[in-house]
Amino acid sequence: MSIYLLDTNIISDLVRNPSGSCAQRIEHIDPGDLCTSIIVAAELRYGCAKKGSEKLLNRVESVLAFIPVLPLDIPADCEYGGIRAELEAAGQTIGMLEKLFA
Repeated sequence: MSIYLLDTNIISDLVRNPSGSCAQRIEHIDPGDLCTSIIVAAELRYGCAKKGSEKLLNRVESVLAFIPVLPLDIPADCEYGGIRAELEAAGQTIGMLEKLFA
């Protein structure tokens, strides 16, 4: 069994292209194997608020209604700290949200 954690790009594509290639691929996956994170949901809702589009918000909410949203939970804070320290020591930086995804 595989679990698919959908990121912002995939869900955005589902919102923009409900009949597109991402949507077609997801149709072949057991709905119980799909999820996203609270960080992705927050990013999507931020984008809707920034655009001020009720139509976009409704489309995002309709997609999120069928994909479970996982909370950010312990031990994410410990993992975040370790990942961030390793990346900084290697001279690599990524955005804060991307570190939390990791």
